[in-house]
Amino acid sequence: MTSVPAKHSQTVDEAISLLMARAADPRGVRAEDLRPRIDAVLGKYLLNENADIDRNAIKDFIDEIRADDLCLIIACEKGDEKAWEYLVANFDSTVKSAARKISSNNDDADDLASSIWAEL
Repeated sequence: MTSVPAKHSQTVDEAISLLMARAADPRGVRAEDLRPRIDAVLGKYLLNENADIDRNAIKDFIDEIRADDLCLIIACEKGDEKAWEYLVANFDSTVKSAARKISSNNDDADDLASSIWAEL
């Protein structure tokens, strides 16, 4: 994975601040919690072959991230039970729908959806 060059550090920090400001419910997640994940995704998808990327491309890329969803996932990772309950309540139908599309029958789809939640 490519790391974010030091010359882009301030740009990334500014973009993360804007990302956090867009979150309606940051769930106690701080900008410092986002930085490693943002660096990783930038390295994987934006900087992987383009070390000479400009500031606006980085800001635009981070601006496309769904702030509330990212904060929700990070809160779940940090053990926030309310965040987990919200995730399951609001995304269970999406997980089940995806499982039905790739499974041959409803029983297999239910097993797959249950396995996905168990893994998470």
